Amino acid sequence: MSHSRKVGYLLLTLVIIFYTPYVALLLREGGELPPDFFYFPAKVATVKPDKNYLVIVITSLLFIAYLLLVFFPRIYGIRPATTPPPRPPKTRLPWWFWLGLILWGAIIVIFAAKLSGPKWLLNWALLPLWWGFIFMLDGMVYARNGGKSLMKNGMAELFAMGMLSISGWLIFEYFNFFININWFYPHAEIVTRDEFLLYAIIGSSAFIPMAFEWYHLLLTFPRINAGYRQGRKVKWSLTARIIILIVAAGLLFSMVFAPDSLFYAFWLGPLTILIIVLGLLGKWTPFRAIREQGDRNPLIVFSTVWVIQGLCVECWNRLSYFQAIAVRFHGGSFNPGYWDYCIPFVNFFHIFNMPLLGYLGYVPFGIYCFIWVITMSFVMNIKLPFTMGDNE
Repeated sequence: MSHSRKVGYLLLTLVIIFYTPYVALLLREGGELPPDFFYFPAKVATVKPDKNYLVIVITSLLFIAYLLLVFFPRIYGIRPATTPPPRPPKTRLPWWFWLGLILWGAIIVIFAAKLSGPKWLLNWALLPLWWGFIFMLDGMVYARNGGKSLMKNGMAELFAMGMLSISGWLIFEYFNFFININWFYPHAEIVTRDEFLLYAIIGSSAFIPMAFEWYHLLLTFPRINAGYRQGRKVKWSLTARIIILIVAAGLLFSMVFAPDSLFYAFWLGPLTILIIVLGLLGKWTPFRAIREQGDRNPLIVFSTVWVIQGLCVECWNRLSYFQAIAVRFHGGSFNPGYWDYCIPFVNFFHIFNMPLLGYLGYVPFGIYCFIWVITMSFVMNIKLPFTMGDNE
């Protein structure tokens, strides 16, 4: 199959992913969209169902199974490589690490001190906070990887990831409307709506670069780099993959009619569809490594990156919040990008603003970041030699 034809199939897949819930919404509403249905940003929590113990038990078991996979892979028959990769030589931290520390540290101090200014900086605080942290991560990769990192050896690649990250995240903001708003921005009125939209577009450029910086950093630890290399090869028949593809699309359609019961579909549906279509087109994904070599390292390591980063961003987000401590401070945030959650069934025992069981959602999101970059880099003919190497 020609390259252009593969690109055409991928573009068709993206159109289907994007419009499937939209068509479902039109059917649900009799052909007419509810007023202000796509108003962004959402500023108010929606009413969600209370605890559901069946959902809590199932989600807890899945979370435990995932943690066992990460920390005790031998339970699943997964073993490290017989010959661990050589430990990369270490070098000094580069200058951009210190620049990142200044950018990130300045915002952390402002958040921790609950300062109301400088307003121009607080209104755009997530950009120096997140990108400063990306510079720090890259500097650590550079120091632990013999002077090699994305900023040193793949600046164009890092820039491309930032651009791809914007569309990769904004599609989730779009899906958030269909599941009756699971996260919202209660202090978005600090800036104008147009400024917030621009803020969201530019700020979302950090999500995927963060994921890949963590991935490269974790691989500098030989035990992690070798930890999940040997396991049973798993091959899915064409029939099985087609059935899974149909089910995933069906869930993406059905979540509009049951947004609380099927809210997880927008994390799993697009991811599953893209993985299967990429596999059918012969493109490399972490699942191909499992099928051909039994190598689960790319998949498992990448699944952890946003669990780790998720704890970080949730911590920083909560740090920007202040409790009601005086008449002048009624509780809130001077950060317009501050977010909160209203998640059905599991909205209890919070770590920062996120319910504990909600962190399980970061597992598929981490994998999604990998799959989105593979998809869009192929569609746009972007080369990723530092990250993908021989897998391109």
